[in-house]
Amino acid sequence: MPVNNLSLIHRLYNQKQIDCPRWLPDNLCYLTLFGSHAYGMNTEKSDYDYYGFAIPPKDHLFPNQYGMVLGFDQIPNFEQYKKDHFVEQDSQKDMEITIYGLVRYFRLLFDGNPNIIESLFTPRECIVYSTSIGEKVRENRHLFLSKQSFYKTRAYAFSQLKKLGREPEGNRLEDYKLHGYSLKFAAHTIRLIDNCEQILNGDIDLQRNKEMCKSIRVGDWKLEQIIQYAQEKELALEKLVNESKLQEKPRIDTIRTLLVECLESHYGSLDKFIGKKDMYRSGLIEISQILDRFKL
Repeated sequence: MPVNNLSLIHRLYNQKQIDCPRWLPDNLCYLTLFGSHAYGMNTEKSDYDYYGFAIPPKDHLFPNQYGMVLGFDQIPNFEQYKKDHFVEQDSQKDMEITIYGLVRYFRLLFDGNPNIIESLFTPRECIVYSTSIGEKVRENRHLFLSKQSFYKTRAYAFSQLKKLGREPEGNRLEDYKLHGYSLKFAAHTIRLIDNCEQILNGDIDLQRNKEMCKSIRVGDWKLEQIIQYAQEKELALEKLVNESKLQEKPRIDTIRTLLVECLESHYGSLDKFIGKKDMYRSGLIEISQILDRFKL
């Protein structure tokens, strides 16, 4: 069910703790607690990371309908709002907030971005704000799982693994001096490797491997054990991906359809923006052009 009480973003904006666009709080669709809280590995020192998405005003997506000339006028284009670590004045909690525009969010989901994929699989209790559109996207989150998202997550995980033995900076330096590697960094890497296996099975439980990750976080594993475990998993994953029937990539026509449905749920009819004749096809063409702007 939607969780749509007065949002955290409204409160922070009204208290002038964040400087997001004025339209954003009223157009927020989804906001979830992320990071260690979502993974079940949070401690008293853990900060509060939030991920979400909002739908910008129509002129951001259909500027030509508002008299703006592409290539000449300065076209409004909201991709994301990010507020780096700050202390929330009421709770005194260290927070970080990242909110994407819906189209950018969909593009990252389609491309298999590990963090963005995970933001739709957070435990239900981590969701702090969700409208009917937020629920619609979350209910369809499995559409974004594919071998493409598997390969991106695997590449990310094993690239991090190679860095474990290097001397880190900042907060991780203390762990490195005691254990020869960053405990938090290692737990994150092992969790990502476990996600790879889950993706091939068509689902993700972000807390499935939390006990193992907790034991790594408290220093119960030696670096050699972690590397050996990861290498064994890498061989197993290679076999699993070859046997998996998971789609190679998300179906772009299905994803576009979902995107258009979300936009129409928010804006109402888009007839005057994309034309009544063959509205659906025209809409997909327009959205396709928007998506193409974000191709890497």
